[in-house]
Amino acid sequence: MICYNRKSSIFTSHKSYSNSLPNIAEKNLYTMKKIFILILILTFSCNKKDKLITNSQIDNFKIGENLSNDFDKNDFEITLDSDNKINSIIVTSENYKTKDNFGVGSDLNDIEKHYGIERNIMNLNKGDVVIGTIGTRITYDNITFIDGDKDNLVDLVMINKQI
Repeated sequence: MICYNRKSSIFTSHKSYSNSLPNIAEKNLYTMKKIFILILILTFSCNKKDKLITNSQIDNFKIGENLSNDFDKNDFEITLDSDNKINSIIVTSENYKTKDNFGVGSDLNDIEKHYGIERNIMNLNKGDVVIGTIGTRITYDNITFIDGDKDNLVDLVMINKQI
């Protein structure tokens, strides 16, 4: 299409936009596909119900109940009492978090600030004599966050049978 501009007395050429309509439709379809895929990813990644750490349960394992499921020994250490009921659960995987999103890999400073609780030194004793320290811990509501290598990051999370 050719247009005439009266002010400048210049003829200019303009492209027709009718040829670009299929490109716009293709781009819209591509964008819609990307949004759909993103929604699918978010839907499945946010389904972490079973990965929750509470004061009495981690994943499907609950303190005081029989151990009925096999478990990944790379993620968990589970001890049983004399009645074969779960006595304690230790998780070493970053896939499990509390409702406040704390777990293995969390910074102890963030946990201290959030709960307002100071960390304690974990000592190794022989009788009444302290023979070394084995790390630090913060316990909140029967959930213990442990830093064993003193790098200020949680190495494991433990819950125990409450007495």
